[in-house]
Amino acid sequence: MMTFPPPDDSSPTASGLIDYVFAEVWSRPLLSRRDRRFVTLPCVAAADAQEPLEQHVYAALNSGDVTITEMREIVLHFAVYAGWPKASRFNMAVDEQWDRIHRERSLPVTPPEPLLPLVTPSDPESRLAGGEKSFKDINCIPFAPPRDNPYSGPASSTSSSGKCGCARDWA
Repeated sequence: MMTFPPPDDSSPTASGLIDYVFAEVWSRPLLSRRDRRFVTLPCVAAADAQEPLEQHVYAALNSGDVTITEMREIVLHFAVYAGWPKASRFNMAVDEQWDRIHRERSLPVTPPEPLLPLVTPSDPESRLAGGEKSFKDINCIPFAPPRDNPYSGPASSTSSSGKCGCARDWA
């Protein structure tokens, strides 16, 4: 599942990790290995633990469970909820592991599909209306935050649906 050999470390911590996390948790049938990757990647990125982040990114890409384009989309979605600094570090790990996999396979590094341009409208009113609709759909509620509230107004309804605009668009 990690696509590389376990560490030689025979400490109780390493043994417990392999015995419980990988033997018990990852092998449970309700979530697929791919599903577990989509849960694990943001968790290790949020934990600020660089080595596990790099290991899980490598394993997800190397196994083919997650494509590079999906991985970049995970990073973008993660950025909205965990913040740009953490996402920047996550993205750096993705780039490094993508390069590593290509070097190990003696393949040229292919550029991933672009995530931009955004498929949302560019005029402020349409973006806000789309963000409000997505906010209601995502949160399963019949209303969106009021537009005149800087905390829960336009920034909330546009960013909750992954549609980030410039502050100048909301004035």
